[in-house]
Amino acid sequence: MSFQFNFDDSDLEIEESNVIQNDQQSNINENTITLSSLDANWPSDIIMPEYIDLKQILFTLKDVRLTYSKFKINDETEIIRRELYDIRHQIMSESDPTSTKEIVNLDFLDKDDLLRNVYEGGLTTWECSIDLVKYLDQGFNEKISNNINNIVELGCGTSLPSLYLLTQTFKKNLQNVNYMLCDYNEYVLRLVTLPNILINWYDQMHAQTENIQLLNETQENQDNIVENEFTITTKFIDLFLNYLTTNNININFIKGSWSNKLIQIINEQMPSNNRLILTSETIYQPDTMPLLTETMMKLRNDDINNRIILATKDIYFGVGGNLIDFINLLKSKYSNDTYEIIKNDKSNRSLVLL
Repeated sequence: MSFQFNFDDSDLEIEESNVIQNDQQSNINENTITLSSLDANWPSDIIMPEYIDLKQILFTLKDVRLTYSKFKINDETEIIRRELYDIRHQIMSESDPTSTKEIVNLDFLDKDDLLRNVYEGGLTTWECSIDLVKYLDQGFNEKISNNINNIVELGCGTSLPSLYLLTQTFKKNLQNVNYMLCDYNEYVLRLVTLPNILINWYDQMHAQTENIQLLNETQENQDNIVENEFTITTKFIDLFLNYLTTNNININFIKGSWSNKLIQIINEQMPSNNRLILTSETIYQPDTMPLLTETMMKLRNDDINNRIILATKDIYFGVGGNLIDFINLLKSKYSNDTYEIIKNDKSNRSLVLL
């Protein structure tokens, strides 16, 4: 397959990496976590998967005002993201130092920190997710429109790949589509994943003249609304949910670790065929790489109509995950499965298609 990302790294802050050598020593060892080992001994510091209904999380955002900006993918495609300072403002306005609930450290909004089993980087847009969006935009979305109607994103975070597909769903008035967005942290789903979905839906609806008045009626204080922002009112929530119901579009969430429990929840909520499984920047930890790989392959379920697309850096310095280890893992555990690697000519990043 001939393909180039045509992605300008100046769009994001890129952490440069060297080319991996084929003789690189594997970082995967006996301490790696697998589905069976996790079931046998679930560590207390790893978050157990839990299904989160859309309405459950949506109404926690009532009266929150969202401010956003457009992120340009190419000359014809844009994705809209919530502004980081807007997330910061919400955190500051809601945080209660006396509360026992999980509180987000504001430092996470300023740098790409990872805290093992605490925070996995979901509030940051990582460059490989843009690579994945570009691939979807350069031809794959037609296959999705015609054949695949069950989308799973593992480690979704800001969820740009799913946002791109959702935007296509809204723009083309597609029906009978299911989305399951999974992230380790519930507050990531609440602060950025769902708000980004609402923002992109609002933008697509606002682009259609017949919907402008309906959207305006959801805003209680029109004089206080400026460009690139709106408030999640009860009327807005009702309009959004009614749109999803009318078009039979299901959007739901799962928090917690990759595991058999996560697989079980997805299989209970979504058909097992016609699945597209997306994941980006998720093989950075060598000892959880087998866990992610098993989860993806079980979700694919040996169905020829199910596809996996993984976007990754070739090597993650400082943590050790790398593409060679992932490919070797595929060869050793899933030798009968074929895969394709698409290289980004402008940087040391790749897509793996399964």
